[in-house]
Amino acid sequence: MGTDTGSDPALEHRRIATLDEIPPNGTLRFEVEASGYRIEAILCRAGETVLAWENACPHEADVKLDRGLGALVTNEQIVCHKHGAQFNCDDGFCTRGPCRGEFLAPIAVAVEDGAVYLTDDRFDACRPLGLY
Repeated sequence: MGTDTGSDPALEHRRIATLDEIPPNGTLRFEVEASGYRIEAILCRAGETVLAWENACPHEADVKLDRGLGALVTNEQIVCHKHGAQFNCDDGFCTRGPCRGEFLAPIAVAVEDGAVYLTDDRFDACRPLGLY
């Protein structure tokens, strides 16, 4: 997670968003890629920290946490739109719902100079996702 991103143009393919683009009571959708395989993910703020998770509910992996606009965040918990499961923003732990006790799958990111960068070595690139 400690990759130095600086303002190196070669790392722009790992830039996800600015801090201001992450809604305070929601998440920001993005996609990561590894060898042509893509995974949808979300960025979430927990205080001054930014964390990223796969956009999939552990209860049913094919169910996204959101409806395409980013997941709802209430009381620093991400809420699954389908089952109402609640996950801590800071560690992805499920505190309520059918997958209680399980965790969201993390994706490593880092904040540098007001921007969020993908630092997870499992992935080659990322891109923000627009609303659909």
